[in-house]
Amino acid sequence: MARSEEQKKDLKLKLYLAATVVVVGASIYAVGPGLPKLVERQLRKPEHPTTPKFVAFAAGLFDVTYRKEQALSTIRSFYLHYSGDELNFEPLRRAAEDAHSEAKYPIYERFTPEHLATFLPWISSEYDEEARPRPKWVGGEGAKPHPKLADVLIRMARIYEYEEKNYEYAQHIYRCVKHAFPETEAAKSAQAGMIRAATRSF
Repeated sequence: MARSEEQKKDLKLKLYLAATVVVVGASIYAVGPGLPKLVERQLRKPEHPTTPKFVAFAAGLFDVTYRKEQALSTIRSFYLHYSGDELNFEPLRRAAEDAHSEAKYPIYERFTPEHLATFLPWISSEYDEEARPRPKWVGGEGAKPHPKLADVLIRMARIYEYEEKNYEYAQHIYRCVKHAFPETEAAKSAQAGMIRAATRSF
């Protein structure tokens, strides 16, 4: 009987170790080479309520694990799906007017009011209405940007600021976040980022 108990304990230990190996292995795969595939799979159902949270989380994971290109690509995908009907988003129109009026800062002169009415004009310009239409955003006409978009764009701006040294892009994103998401923590981060980026650009 004692031997049978020992065998049971041994079997339980082996099962526990096997389960641990599977869980750890799956976790390593998920945060490692498997993460881009998981993001791609999740984005096939952009309207599912868990998708924006997962994609935003993945972008952060790419960033902190020094995979900046994948982080930017994931943020770009998030933007395309969850920026809402940004051309009809009034705070961004105000941002355009505000930025365009600051003629003393040449850094803003490249963004006309029409271009600054979108978060990321250099992404939007990659698409053509006929040859290569931009993917439809979630929510349809009149949709507002997803609440997580602010934090995701702050991450993108910091990558441009610290890693890419592209202060013009960083400044533009910070400004849009400040106007589009006022009275949020992201807006405070954007304000601080605008000051840093403007200082570093001269």
